[in-house]
Amino acid sequence: MPTSSTTPEREAAKARVRAKREARLSMTARDYLSSLLHATHTHAEAEAILDTFERQSDTAARLNRVLDICDGVVRAGGKTVDVDRVHAAALGDDVRKSGGAR
Repeated sequence: MPTSSTTPEREAAKARVRAKREARLSMTARDYLSSLLHATHTHAEAEAILDTFERQSDTAARLNRVLDICDGVVRAGGKTVDVDRVHAAALGDDVRKSGGAR
């Protein structure tokens, strides 16, 4: 049976866990990865890993947009693709021009 001194300690521990969880949920993905990497790597190493990850993520996102365009043409029964649209998606220009939206 808990004593009166352990109950406030337990409630305080629960409050700390809740606060950490709320802080984590409010973090961006980059901030979360950064905090994890900085805990196990030097600052320079962590930043280099994040930069590489972001470049690879951007490349994958651009490739997915190109594939979405091509799949849409195939589903619509078309035989030709708008080359300018594919080129813009491959370079990421479609996102930059639309302000980040797809």
